[in-house]
Amino acid sequence: MSRIIAAAAMAIVALAGQARAETGGVELGVLDCAIGGGSGFVFGSSKDPSCTFMPADKTFAPEAYFGAVNKYGLDIGTTSQSVMRWLVLTPMNNI
Repeated sequence: MSRIIAAAAMAIVALAGQARAETGGVELGVLDCAIGGGSGFVFGSSKDPSCTFMPADKTFAPEAYFGAVNKYGLDIGTTSQSVMRWLVLTPMNNI
């Protein structure tokens, strides 16, 4: 019985978050990240994403960001280059 209640609560929280995301906000821009491919080692892997934030307001210049994604543990195999894209929003209307 407690599992059913927990599952129902998680579903309600997930749907509430989705509804809030759909109401949107003001679009600030788009963050594009490229992550290079490579080979995993037995004890882990490391990737260095390179990102560019493109503001929706074209009077602002693009901004570059760099990072590191480290995975520790069993990670054998190869990965190809991938791209991630995020739409950056704010709930504020007076920006």
